[in-house]
Amino acid sequence: MNGLTPICFNRRIEQPTKKLSETQWDEWEKNHWKERLYVNADGKLIVPFKALRKSYIEATRFSEMKPPGRMKSWRPMIENCLIVEGDMVIEYDEKKLRGWPDYVKRGNGTVPIIRPVIDLPWSGGFHLRAYDDSLTMKVIDHLSEVVGRVTGWMEARKYAGYGRSEITITEI
Repeated sequence: MNGLTPICFNRRIEQPTKKLSETQWDEWEKNHWKERLYVNADGKLIVPFKALRKSYIEATRFSEMKPPGRMKSWRPMIENCLIVEGDMVIEYDEKKLRGWPDYVKRGNGTVPIIRPVIDLPWSGGFHLRAYDDSLTMKVIDHLSEVVGRVTGWMEARKYAGYGRSEITITEI
């Protein structure tokens, strides 16, 4: 997989329990924004397998390709018969990692946060395993195209267009 747009992360992190002033909050964000990255035990940046799986499930909403038989959507087949085997390690230039200021709703207002973003180029690979004959290479390739170009990966996909990619499927 090769990125077509930057990719944004937003892992949940423990936030201060006491109320901070705006200046204190900004300082806290500047010191902790990299904690929002997903990393594995080796310290490598990853997209968790759950996020990969979720994107394939979401892609079924946008697919025009219909499954054989009486099913109206690929969703049940993807949920039950397509396994993502492990996390995807992201390959990138560390100089391309930056903090992106964003605003999220909290209570009655908005709060500024800094989300980690990796600018282009970035890439990665992962393994899929299909457990039904109807999930052919043609179907998986089609859904991968929808994932890469429409649904995307990780955060800020809908309103900022982050996380788009080109996915190449190879049968093993």
